[in-house]
Amino acid sequence: METLTLLSALAVHTTHIGLTATASTSYNEPFTVARQFASLDHLSAGRSGWNVVTSATDAEARNFNLDHQLPHAARYRRAREFMKVVTGLWDSWEDDAFVYDKEGGRFFDPSKLHILGHRGDHFQVRGPLNVARPPQGHPVIVEAGSSPDGQDLAARWAEVVFTVQQTLEGAQAYYRGLKKQVADHGRHPEQVKVLPGAFIVSAAPRPRPRTSTPRCRTWSTPSSGSACSRTSSAWSTYPVTRWTARCRSSRRRRARRASSSSSPSCSPRAAHRTRSAVPAPDAPPQTVTPATPRAGCTNSLTWLRG
Repeated sequence: METLTLLSALAVHTTHIGLTATASTSYNEPFTVARQFASLDHLSAGRSGWNVVTSATDAEARNFNLDHQLPHAARYRRAREFMKVVTGLWDSWEDDAFVYDKEGGRFFDPSKLHILGHRGDHFQVRGPLNVARPPQGHPVIVEAGSSPDGQDLAARWAEVVFTVQQTLEGAQAYYRGLKKQVADHGRHPEQVKVLPGAFIVSAAPRPRPRTSTPRCRTWSTPSSGSACSRTSSAWSTYPVTRWTARCRSSRRRRARRASSSSSPSCSPRAAHRTRSAVPAPDAPPQTVTPATPRAGCTNSLTWLRG
């Protein structure tokens, strides 16, 4: 579902949780984003948050009149100007600008209205925002950038930063570096909270959890793994070329084993499911097509049974 619509519905049924949605600075307009999150902040009585992203894949770009995404540096130049416009629009009205004076015929105090009048490299936005100032002033800004540009954006604007680091030493270095950048931008370091990311594997009690992670890794493909490594600076030094070669070799071995087997499945467990799903002799033919075949399955279950 569309996130802001969903969070607007949740706002009227909750009271104590923050409601944070992701919106890209590469494929939106500042006035629209400012209006949406200001509205959510009013609906939730000051509980909205915006997870700022610049997007990272060509697949997303193809939904917005582009064949390829903008270069990394260009996306962040646009994002910095985007943030300046959005926060300026949220400041269009002072907290007590709306007086609602029926007897005097005054809806708001004109002296407390501020026209943005922004003209930049990417945007021309006059303002003001046609929504009253959000209850929080500015909705909570969340950011997850780990690249130098991402950290700079977070240090300038974010109040919550979440990151995935592979070692304790790396996490501590990231924390110290980000806090220093926050101070360099004239903000108090404690204004920004750093949250560690985690990949949770849920399974039965031991020893099952220890075997679940390697099993999950078999569902990944070389293309998806290398895509993740390109978008995660924490993996920037990992030798993905050797990893990809090993994966391809492993997949070829699995393909040879699968082609020499009479079973159309990829594992004993899949074979068990296949046998249990074979229809009775008098049943009509049926096609079984899983939504997403498991990585490494050369045959999966996409075949005609009769």
